[in-house]
Amino acid sequence: MIDRVGRRVMFDQVADEYDAVRPGYPTELFEMLAQAGHLQNGGETLEIGCGTGQATELLVQYGLNLTCIDPSENMLRIARKKFAEVKGVHFAQSTFENYTLRNKSLDLIVAATSWHWVDPTIGYTKAVRELKSEGRLSIIANLHPTPVAPFYERIQAVYEELVPEWGNLQTNKSTEDVMRQCKEEMEVTGDFTSIEKFEYRWKEIYSEEQYLRLIGTYSDHRTLGEERLTGLQEAIGKVIENEFDGRVERDYLSIAYVGRKG
Repeated sequence: MIDRVGRRVMFDQVADEYDAVRPGYPTELFEMLAQAGHLQNGGETLEIGCGTGQATELLVQYGLNLTCIDPSENMLRIARKKFAEVKGVHFAQSTFENYTLRNKSLDLIVAATSWHWVDPTIGYTKAVRELKSEGRLSIIANLHPTPVAPFYERIQAVYEELVPEWGNLQTNKSTEDVMRQCKEEMEVTGDFTSIEKFEYRWKEIYSEEQYLRLIGTYSDHRTLGEERLTGLQEAIGKVIENEFDGRVERDYLSIAYVGRKG
């Protein structure tokens, strides 16, 4: 079993592929955050786990003074190149747990599909310590909403055959459950006077090649090893080609929980 740090390092191996095929975030979701006053011009902002800049490219549109951290050297290589000409954006190779900040120096902390990598015994406590009064913690994710589309019901059998140790993916805790848990954990701290939820539904259509490349960047799939991952991709590819006209229609639910520090 690969631990939290090991999985982070794994992203170094697929940084270019990650940048090419991973979905970004809908502009509409960030517009909602801005309209609610959570993305303020000049605000001191820390983005946790920026990756290659999927959320960064939206955050820079709001005039934030933005520091982006990620433990992956190769992810940051791509992100730095993308935003080399953008003022007010800085990058550092670090985890949130190890990153040094001045207490109460931040207006906003953003974690887009990255908070699950933060040690839960440290994350909320440190976020509260680093935020100014009225500062915000925004946890964002692209979710695979339930009920799932027919394609995902169909490939459940493929996963059960080739990756039986994962169990039934339809009955395991959903990503929606994980995000609700984040909200509950924010509430338990007692340090956030209000927690707002924003969401936006959208759809992406993948060719067979695009979809197989996409799942090849997932950390849990990477832990299978090259041989098992290739076998899984080949089996799923046959389903896409033979039963779904060579394409996958995927629904996304993008959610942001924003907690305001009291």
